Amino acid sequence: MDAGGRGVAAIAMSNCGNFVAMVDKSNDHNVYCFDANSGELKFKEKGDANNIFDISFTQQSGQTSFATAGQKHIKFWEVDGTGKKGIHGALGITSHACIAWDDAGNAYTGTSKPVIYVWNAGSRSATSQIEGHSGGFICSLVWREGKLYSGGKDGCVMITDTASSSQLSKVEFGVLVRAIDVSGSEMAVGLRNGNIVRCSTDGSGMRTVMESHSDGEIWGLGIHGDKVVTTADDNKIKVFDTAMRQCVATGKITDDVRRIKVGASSLSNLPASQCARACDINPSNGHIAIGCNDGYFRVRESIENIDNEIYSDRNSRQWIEAIQYSPDGSKCAVGSHDNQIRIYDANNGYSLLATCSAH
Repeated sequence: MDAGGRGVAAIAMSNCGNFVAMVDKSNDHNVYCFDANSGELKFKEKGDANNIFDISFTQQSGQTSFATAGQKHIKFWEVDGTGKKGIHGALGITSHACIAWDDAGNAYTGTSKPVIYVWNAGSRSATSQIEGHSGGFICSLVWREGKLYSGGKDGCVMITDTASSSQLSKVEFGVLVRAIDVSGSEMAVGLRNGNIVRCSTDGSGMRTVMESHSDGEIWGLGIHGDKVVTTADDNKIKVFDTAMRQCVATGKITDDVRRIKVGASSLSNLPASQCARACDINPSNGHIAIGCNDGYFRVRESIENIDNEIYSDRNSRQWIEAIQYSPDGSKCAVGSHDNQIRIYDANNGYSLLATCSAH
């Protein structure tokens, strides 16, 4: 993209495979269309001053129309650069988080309300709406073989027969549904908590195939043998098994809500007490040590009992930067932003042995 684009906000490929369209993150939220075979730019046009969140091509055979959806934005485009705004009509102007097309030339947008708008691409008009989600906004949409799969803030994937606009079923995930893909009777669902779940489209056989942190940044990482423990800005402690290649334990840092006047920078909106920058695993007894952004030093019993807190203190009034157990597991060094390194006796209830203040 051109300089000043800042990044790719959304991208899509035409059903025929000959075109790629995208939206950048500039103030104009420019819309680009490329020839997928040669890489040639077909056009670049201003999209909207408002944010554009998604872009999607029609699945109608022989057609190359596409549409962009965003904050009080819906626009229908042709690959020659022609773009015309959608007409909300009696349904009312709203924002659109996602968009999908079927093979008959209809488009569907997930709105900031718990409803889906149905669009006639020929007239660019919103003709009807699909209800069924219980609250919040519609976060993700995909259309496959006559069925529309919609994910919402209500933590559900709703399956709708688009020919009759009737709800076929609903699968509960309990967490905001960020992304959906479907192949035959199999469904993959990405959730706001960082998990990817696979199941049948009827909800059976549900299994988590990936877990991760889900807010802010990952700061803490400790290793012992084939186990890796991580902490982040999302109020989570996670333990991964490198041999199994999967997450084997997830814990919560704390329920306490404590904000401090001067704290570590964070991309999360969670309070300092629920963000952590350091962690380690005791090689002797499996204790998990955690250093938090509010200065608390916390210790959990083990991977198997990751939520059982056996020790905590707040000797530092600034955030903890680093934690390391000694090779024999008898001591734990905790370095904080107040330029102190505190040494704790890991064999004796984590009593404070010394404070190193030379820095």
